[in-house]
Amino acid sequence: MKKLIVPLILAFGVAAFLLYHHYIPDDVFIQFGYAKGIFNGKGYTFAGNRTYGATSPL
Repeated sequence: MKKLIVPLILAFGVAAFLLYHHYIPDDVFIQFGYAKGIFNGKGYTFAGNRTYGATSPL
């Protein structure tokens, strides 16, 4: 059973990437915007607007 879990997780990861790869550049841009706000000491901000959290677990 344990030998099946890792390949199954990898298969789901690959499938998710193939199905949603066109969203990735937008999400990365947003996460860099959050990181910039945190780095500048403004907390969770995006384009100067305060937010209450991130859209990604990263």
